[in-house]
Amino acid sequence: MPANRLLELDPLPLALTTHPETAGAARRLVGAHDSVQGLFATLQAARQQKILRGVSVRRLEHGEVDLLRAAIVFAGAGLDAVLKQLVRDALTALLASHPATKTSLNRFVVEMVRGEPKKAQRILGAPSADTALRAEYVDSITKGSLQTEKDLRAVRNALGIAPSGVFTDAHLATFADFFIARNEIVHELDLQASGPGIPTRRARKMSPVRDLANEAIDITAQFVVATDALL
Repeated sequence: MPANRLLELDPLPLALTTHPETAGAARRLVGAHDSVQGLFATLQAARQQKILRGVSVRRLEHGEVDLLRAAIVFAGAGLDAVLKQLVRDALTALLASHPATKTSLNRFVVEMVRGEPKKAQRILGAPSADTALRAEYVDSITKGSLQTEKDLRAVRNALGIAPSGVFTDAHLATFADFFIARNEIVHELDLQASGPGIPTRRARKMSPVRDLANEAIDITAQFVVATDALL
């Protein structure tokens, strides 16, 4: 294995979008892919400079590990931005033509009536109740960041994507490790307690980080392709 190999994401599918409702999400996905790949290229360049100076690259320096951390954060931000854009841009069209999306909307209405009856009464009693309900539904999915595999299931169900292949509950559950790593970096600066004294930072290694980022970008691409196919 080369001492200074370039970490590489898998290429995105050639045909991401054929409908305007998925075009915005596809552009965000390409940007996220490019940003993560750019971080990996920066890491390789920094290590190459060390090699030219005769410095060993067997161990990652703190700044180099920060580039790996940034790759996880950027991949997570891309996933978040792309899936929210899909919901905002494609859900209205899907509700008009795809029965599975209506099932999820009806479930949302039932839960709102049970849990927030006053809000439900206000929304369902509005002059443009259908528009108000859809806006509330979209907001409920997109107002916060996607932080768990449960959020992936919610987006899948809202878009009416069948729970098969990469979209099964079992497969989406495998992204728990990615979300844990992302949240450790974003919310905890990757610090961990190590007994008395100053907390240390969690170790991040090149291949595992590449795999986490790649899997996040890949499932995001699959969401775009699957949604486009339903339109």
